[in-house]
Amino acid sequence: MNDLVLCYVDEPWAWFTSQPLHEAHGDDWNDRPYEHNAGPPYEYVARIDEPRGREPWEIVRVAFTPDMFATPRWNHWNSPYCVFDINAGARPWLIHPLGAAFGPPTQPVQMVLHAGASLPSFIAAVAEVGGDVWLPPHVSRRLDRWREAGGEIDLDYQSRLIRPNPQPNAEAVTAPGWANAVLDVAEYGDLFERIRR
Repeated sequence: MNDLVLCYVDEPWAWFTSQPLHEAHGDDWNDRPYEHNAGPPYEYVARIDEPRGREPWEIVRVAFTPDMFATPRWNHWNSPYCVFDINAGARPWLIHPLGAAFGPPTQPVQMVLHAGASLPSFIAAVAEVGGDVWLPPHVSRRLDRWREAGGEIDLDYQSRLIRPNPQPNAEAVTAPGWANAVLDVAEYGDLFERIRR
């Protein structure tokens, strides 16, 4: 599951790819402002990508609680970023809380999620600050199998929970209750359908 990395956000959706982040691409990802131009990442299409020698990749879309987070477009009429800028680290995809984002902070930053954050660390970080993540059923089942096989649920270098007194030299922060935030779409189908529209 750590091979799926965050590559695009358009609230309430977040997209993850199994491609190396620098190879991920979508419609108008080089155009600014990204929020008025860019589309989701391209899926693998064998008849197009195979002749070009590209290995198949996977795209996974999840829903999350959007009203808790600021994105790069927050506080801009037209943000100065394209998706390639954000994926190169110009700004995090998500910051919590809203008041801490991109300007004089009214609240201290508690969490940032950059492009390249793994799906498990995305879930852990969103859960840690009280948010929810909705997964498609096939991804939820795969995540369960991965956890049962001993998959580590640690935040990686691309996602940070910022605590008042962090432990010295702590590389990863675990979020033990993170699984409670994963809501299977089969159980919450009606809510998922409302978010989808």
